[in-house]
Amino acid sequence: AVFAASVRRARQARGWSREELGRRSGVSKNTLLNVELMRSGTTLDTAWLLAGALGVTIGELAGDGNG
Repeated sequence: AVFAASVRRARQARGWSREELGRRSGVSKNTLLNVELMRSGTTLDTAWLLAGALGVTIGELAGDGNG
């Protein structure tokens, strides 16, 4: 739940749509929707791509205060 909420917050804080985050990360809009709505597990590859596009670490998205 933390990862999904963090991705959504980070995306919205940048004013990006799911389409924009998808374009920047290479992750499909449908996958992003599934991540944000916690419909399926997130692979490490997807987490890495999203973190990179958002300019944060996977740890930050996962709620680790140490990044």
